[in-house]
Amino acid sequence: MLKDLRYGIRSLLKRPGLTAVALVTLALGIGVNTAIFSAVDSVLLRPLPFKDADRVVAIWEHTLRIGIARNEVAPLTIAGLVIGIAIGLAVTRLMTDLLFGVTATDAVTFLSVGGLLVLVALLACYIPARRATRIDPLVALRYE
Repeated sequence: MLKDLRYGIRSLLKRPGLTAVALVTLALGIGVNTAIFSAVDSVLLRPLPFKDADRVVAIWEHTLRIGIARNEVAPLTIAGLVIGIAIGLAVTRLMTDLLFGVTATDAVTFLSVGGLLVLVALLACYIPARRATRIDPLVALRYE
């Protein structure tokens, strides 16, 4: 085995082009591996340099009908999220005050607040939809 290794080294030294290709290949491989590991280490393995980094969130909206795959959220959407979260927190606080020993992480409380928000959302969609079904489409199209 040692004899084969010596033969391989001698053949590399006799052919400088092959030696250069081997060294460049090794250098590129080591460099690429180091770069990939550094990126994975900094992005995936180390924690983010923020306090409570597990609570950092980014909100995007998709508008594929007009060809925008990733768009910033409209201010009305943010206002709706804030109002929905505030109502959810208020209802859970109200339920905690009314029902002794019930917390916001209680399954019944969580499901009832979610159900209440779904009910409000359905009513908010149903009322304009009901009104829109009463209008003749031809009249509406002529009006615009």
